[in-house]
Amino acid sequence: MCRLLLGLLLLVATLPSAQAFIAIRSDTGAEVHWNPGSQLTFRTNTQNSSGLGATDIFTLFTTSLSRWQAAAQNGISYIYYQGTDTSRYPNFLGSAYDNSIFFTSNAAQSDALQCGIIALTEVWFSPDSGVANKADLRFNDKCFTFTNNPADTATQQRIYLGDVATHELGHALGLDHSQNLQSTMIYTAAVEMSHPACDDQAAMAHLYAPGLRANTGSLTGTVLTPTSSAVVYGAHVQAIELERGVVMASALSDRNGGFTITGLEPGHYGLVVEPYFPGPATLSPYYSGISAAICSGSNFQRSFAVTNGQLASYSVSAGAATAVGSFLTSCNAPTSANNSTEKVFNTAPVLAAGSLTAPVATQSVFAASGAGSQDHYYKLLGQSGHLTVQALAYSLFARSDIQVELLDNAGHLLAQSTSGNVFSGGASGYINYDANATAELTSATDVVVHVFTRATLPNSRFPSGALGVDNTPYYVLTASHGQGAPVYAANARCEATDSFANYTSPGEAPGFNSSTPASSSGGCGTITNTDHDPMGPGGMVRLANFAGMLALMAVARRLLRRQGTISPVR
Repeated sequence: MCRLLLGLLLLVATLPSAQAFIAIRSDTGAEVHWNPGSQLTFRTNTQNSSGLGATDIFTLFTTSLSRWQAAAQNGISYIYYQGTDTSRYPNFLGSAYDNSIFFTSNAAQSDALQCGIIALTEVWFSPDSGVANKADLRFNDKCFTFTNNPADTATQQRIYLGDVATHELGHALGLDHSQNLQSTMIYTAAVEMSHPACDDQAAMAHLYAPGLRANTGSLTGTVLTPTSSAVVYGAHVQAIELERGVVMASALSDRNGGFTITGLEPGHYGLVVEPYFPGPATLSPYYSGISAAICSGSNFQRSFAVTNGQLASYSVSAGAATAVGSFLTSCNAPTSANNSTEKVFNTAPVLAAGSLTAPVATQSVFAASGAGSQDHYYKLLGQSGHLTVQALAYSLFARSDIQVELLDNAGHLLAQSTSGNVFSGGASGYINYDANATAELTSATDVVVHVFTRATLPNSRFPSGALGVDNTPYYVLTASHGQGAPVYAANARCEATDSFANYTSPGEAPGFNSSTPASSSGGCGTITNTDHDPMGPGGMVRLANFAGMLALMAVARRLLRRQGTISPVR
């Protein structure tokens, strides 16, 4: 007999600190994970109504699995079989052993998905330790057409299977939804999800790669209300690596307001704290009590840690934890950290004088109109060697199509400088609209950084449409001499090159035995299309509506416990 345990989550007095990603957790707070070193076996029934052939399916799923294995530094591995014989390749949930992948057009009615759900993953795990022993993934080809074209997800009418597969396999490995805009685990369907990004790779370092974890550090702190009289449960904390000018990793604050962001490259970091906009319905029930409504019933605003006109910088070393203390949220929209002196060329604030021994950063807001409404200036005096400047707006959910360039004291463009957007995803059509400028300075040079905008990005440029997108045109500016030896791939998404060999099929899968998983419990991730099914199964929440066909990720998870053994989360 099963009973609903959602209410028990409210009785837990102390929760472990949130990590550098949002983990699927059991009701005891244990992070769901496979034992490091595990070899996971997947069986895919390839029968589908999308017209995808066996070769395409094999390539897409094994590529996604290999990318996660590479991100985990081989701390997990896999064996992959596929076929159409249901006695070896199940088309139903909870088969005797191994991890099943199937399409719902070939499934029993009991395992069908409503048309609001693109895909769903269930993970069985020990409720006390969080150790997983089975994961089943199903893909809704009755209502959606899956393709092998990375650009299709942008249309939301045809979905690139590689995007959905990588996201769902992330759930199978223990990752819950993220609000990091570039993460594979972001709560809404997005292009380029087929490649694990910075936040996802920090998660793999934490869960499965102790060798990689030893080369990274962490930030710990507590999120408080503006009056510092209470803690904030469920604040989304993002760590911006100032050397890269990239949001590296994120976490949710726990019920005690605490957060721990692990998996960070050695370097310097700034922090931004924001509400988790899609709300607790998109997360496992463990997070059911989160709330950002601390400002007379309204959400707090995006909040930046600023000191003396600059973004507060916290140094992270390999193998060490850096305490950042208490972070006060704000009920007011962000403003200029430099009292708007950056609006006029002649009053440009000096961010650094002399060679940068450590990166510097600041935060500002474009005005609605008048002087400085589109152009801001900052000075970096006496710079030499390689100089890199980054302006972040898009990846912080701000709508300014931001640009940055490097000038001399007369306002002329430095001949040796280059500028542009920080990342594009090639075949997928993904663009990160943050801006980058670099220069190679052969002698000490005064540099004026010109940050400007000439356009506002429409909501359609953001994965979730308007959800979480801020109308305040804020940005963060970073300047450095570049990063040292990177832990993750040295680009704005930490996107690694596929250096692994193509997976070779081991042949026919062995037959099943009659055993069942010894102890199990589950967590799942779903992708939903809210126009077709605004509530979805089990009370799935409508998150947003974009362009009439936005596929959003939500979670309809019910935490159940079978007396003495099982706690499945659906």
